[in-house]
Amino acid sequence: MKGRKSDYVILGLFLLFLYGIAAANLFTKDRLFSQMENRMLAQRPKAELKTVLSGKFMEEYETYMTDQFVARDAFIRIKSLGERTLGKKINNGVYYGEDGYLAEQLQDLDEKQLDKNMEALKRFLDNTDKKVYFALIPGSVEINRDRFFPFLPEPDQKEVIRELYKQTEETDVVCVDMYGALWERREEALFYRTDHHWTSLGAYYGYRAFMEAKKEAAVALSDYTETVRSETFYGTLYSKTGAFWIAPDRITTYVEEDGIQVERVEGKTTADGLLYDESRLEKKDKYSMFLGGNQPLAILRTDNWDAPKLLVIRDSYFDSMAPFLTPHYSEIYIVDFRYNRADVSQFMEETGIDEVFICYSLANFHQDANFGLVLK
Repeated sequence: MKGRKSDYVILGLFLLFLYGIAAANLFTKDRLFSQMENRMLAQRPKAELKTVLSGKFMEEYETYMTDQFVARDAFIRIKSLGERTLGKKINNGVYYGEDGYLAEQLQDLDEKQLDKNMEALKRFLDNTDKKVYFALIPGSVEINRDRFFPFLPEPDQKEVIRELYKQTEETDVVCVDMYGALWERREEALFYRTDHHWTSLGAYYGYRAFMEAKKEAAVALSDYTETVRSETFYGTLYSKTGAFWIAPDRITTYVEEDGIQVERVEGKTTADGLLYDESRLEKKDKYSMFLGGNQPLAILRTDNWDAPKLLVIRDSYFDSMAPFLTPHYSEIYIVDFRYNRADVSQFMEETGIDEVFICYSLANFHQDANFGLVLK
């Protein structure tokens, strides 16, 4: 009899929990954005005959319920701790490593998109007489392999990059050895522990590799003074895992802003920008402090009036590398193909571009469908 009563109590508590969660979901206002996950959340879909019959409505509604689940952030943390306690090595596409390091899983390369992007690059090289530099940046999971469990089911990024560079051998493009520059310094903090980007130190070594490819001298690291901008940075990989026990990252910079003007351009609208937008440090995506985050076009102007003009076609890795290039150019035009579909050749002619730098992380380049659409 006592056993049956205890069963009823447990059942009652379970039902109370379920109905309590359901009631809380009903009376809790939907969120537009998750600060923890740094992404927009699904909103309640509209029930239309077409979407209901096709099953699309139920799919969207399930996504909506998952995203708007009350106390979602807390449950993500609890799930993460449980999986880590059980010894799980990967969570939501992110590897757990030593010393609090997280790394993005590269997974399978999109070979079809890679082929399209390489063909677009070669077409562009055939149609321009400007000096073009091409750089692919390996990820933390490659450079920091020793911090993660043995025999990672990951492609050999060194070999992938080598093969892609080999495809350009019959062109005049200069390939930048980002891999070698990072690998030889792999004991240093080249990548954030909680984010997929490289640190400012990693970006410096990327800059130095670029200058070596140009056969020009880079500014020595010892000539800079490191400035701490934030000590509370939790990046994209932390957001995916909810690994709350990991200490935050530190964001630092090296290059002073004096003498550098930044302009943000969106369509026909222009506005003053910043090399380091410290207002972004109050937000979840603190990495967006560099140049103020994603934008169609950013223009950096310096006092080096007789220096060449550079066009940069890149992903967000370049944003923390951009300051290091300012001593070498009069103007740097930084284009993001996700938001800017301007004709590149026409843009180069109108702005008097002297050199082009195509700089991507391998993780983004292999799946960027915008690259082949715009670069022609």
